[in-house]
Amino acid sequence: MELLSWSSFKTASDAGPSVACHRYQPERRTLIAGLADGHLAYWTRRKDGGSQGSSDAKPFLLHAHAGGVRCVLLVESEGLGLEGCLLFTGGADRTIRVWDPTLRDAKKACVQTLRAHGGTVAALAYCEGLLVSASTDKTIKVWRVDEGRELMLYPWLSLRQTLADLDGWANALALHLGESSALYVGDEHGTISVRARAVFFAAQFRRAIPPPTPPLFRCTASPPSPPSAARPTTRTPTCCSGGGGSRRRTRSASRG
Repeated sequence: MELLSWSSFKTASDAGPSVACHRYQPERRTLIAGLADGHLAYWTRRKDGGSQGSSDAKPFLLHAHAGGVRCVLLVESEGLGLEGCLLFTGGADRTIRVWDPTLRDAKKACVQTLRAHGGTVAALAYCEGLLVSASTDKTIKVWRVDEGRELMLYPWLSLRQTLADLDGWANALALHLGESSALYVGDEHGTISVRARAVFFAAQFRRAIPPPTPPLFRCTASPPSPPSAARPTTRTPTCCSGGGGSRRRTRSASRG
């Protein structure tokens, strides 16, 4: 087993910064880790005579956030950056930063900084030009790639919507767009809820997102509820409203 250590940059306390998150980029054989001291660390696996190869002894360090790096998200798609990939990071400094992971110059690698949250950015999700972020400020924000910038090297994201009806912090996000579009939200209470609609996140955001459905999953077990006595059911005729506010009786009622 290969061990990637922090021996190359010990701190004053002789202990390396803790790893908060990481992602691996197979095409470039690069591991990117977000550290508690606000740095991004890059390791590259080299091809050699062995079957596994070996990694850099010293990681390349890039200062990313004023606080700790809380989450990293690597997105690969044609047209994103120099080589079709972008790296999104969320930090304790309440910002989201967009990076070109192929560059090693901090001034050039960060292509955009998003500021809107009032707390640590805890989770990120991306799909088809939409970026969703969650924070300890108990909000979820939706960012969209601006149109008309197809000829630019990097997309530009703008804030389009804020969801502020959460009961607590959202720690994990998963986004799917399509016929069954949905946003899955995992929170600090041990539940995963879903926000779904036939057309999720309309192109111009003219429709508000509906309130979340009851949690799909709950991590904490609850005692079973006692059986309730069966109640007799009664059938009553139903009515359906017609145009102009008038009412039409049902077929069963009209026969009477």
